[in-house]
Amino acid sequence: MKVRTGDTRIKKEVDGSTVEGRNVPPEVLGEFRRKNTIETKEGRAEFDSNGFQFDCFDYRVTSWWGVEGESGPLECTRENKKMVWEFDQDYCGKVLTALNDAFRSREDLAEKNS
Repeated sequence: MKVRTGDTRIKKEVDGSTVEGRNVPPEVLGEFRRKNTIETKEGRAEFDSNGFQFDCFDYRVTSWWGVEGESGPLECTRENKKMVWEFDQDYCGKVLTALNDAFRSREDLAEKNS
């Protein structure tokens, strides 16, 4: 049995910051795939993986603490997430990996206990 965690939030420590995130439901992932797939003039579909990954990061990260810009702490807004994404994709990748792993572990545990 596969358990969906819905909008349950998880907090993870990443590189001296704390991020809170939510699971990305399959239907939202589908929307992101469609949004980031463009048909070329030749009729081929091209996928913008960077845009897809940012959409996942933006959706998944709901709050953060300890993320700072030049003038101090950054509020967790789409605009600031975009700035952090463009400035430090390594950090953003670690955040996505930490949250993905946490949700996968939670689903595996729920499946094991059912």
